[in-house]
Amino acid sequence: FKTIKFAADIAGCRLTKELVSTKTYMIIGTRPGAPNVAIRGSDTPPLADPIGNDIYNTDAVRIFNVQAGTITATNLNLKNTLARAYVGDPSTPSGKGGAIYIASDAKYVANGGQFIDNYALACGGAVYVAEGGAFTGSGLYATLNQSFRGGMIANFGNVSLTGVNTFFKNFSGALSENMTSNSFGGAIYNVGTTTIGDAGKPQEITTFTENTSISIQPAPGAQLIGGSGGAIYNTSRPGKTVSLSVYNAVFTGNVSSKYGGAIASFDVLNVQNSTFTNNRAAAGGAIQTSGTTTIIGGAFNQN
Repeated sequence: FKTIKFAADIAGCRLTKELVSTKTYMIIGTRPGAPNVAIRGSDTPPLADPIGNDIYNTDAVRIFNVQAGTITATNLNLKNTLARAYVGDPSTPSGKGGAIYIASDAKYVANGGQFIDNYALACGGAVYVAEGGAFTGSGLYATLNQSFRGGMIANFGNVSLTGVNTFFKNFSGALSENMTSNSFGGAIYNVGTTTIGDAGKPQEITTFTENTSISIQPAPGAQLIGGSGGAIYNTSRPGKTVSLSVYNAVFTGNVSSKYGGAIASFDVLNVQNSTFTNNRAAAGGAIQTSGTTTIIGGAFNQN
């Protein structure tokens, strides 16, 4: 098959096991005059009422494990998912990408669609991109996604976001009170190449609003590790160039415990014509940078 299209009376479906994909095809989630199709990993959000506050007791699953080929999804909503990680589990996708895991040489293209209440126990609450993999998105709405690294996206490959996108209240931090870990990138954790927006299309604006990166407070006198990049964490990697380019974006009310209320960067950062307002951190209310940074145009207000 080359195209999957849902019947007009199908509003969505719920999976009990992830779909391992190795082919190239399209999925059409558009329903004219009605909400777009939603594929769920569970009937309820994994953290809505986890039994005994243990997220492992939810029945949620990942939706797509893209091992090869390209999935092009149009107006497809993905929600209520979980990428599980178990002690001693050697599998590469373990705990990565609550809704979508993208392997090396694989690709997922999201033309429209929503990502809501997706969780991962390692990184990439909704989307994980392995080195050599690619994720392209346009017209996305992402909210309430969560993981330790990258509440919405953890990227080790290539990510490109165009059009008008919204990242609202995504979170990097512990998924339940019996977990502790350092957290980075409330919306995006970048270890590869990420491009947001197009310098030549100022009308295409991506907004990052009230995303959060919080780490457990250390004992008195100890150093706080993690809790950086309220919206985006752009890290560094030995022998590799890690690059983040941001055009025509708006960062408002993002918060981190330590560095970079909106962006924390440790390698190459390019920001053009973007606005930063009311972002908060212990250091670098709007941007913290320890790498090579270029800022052209834009505005900084009350950070």
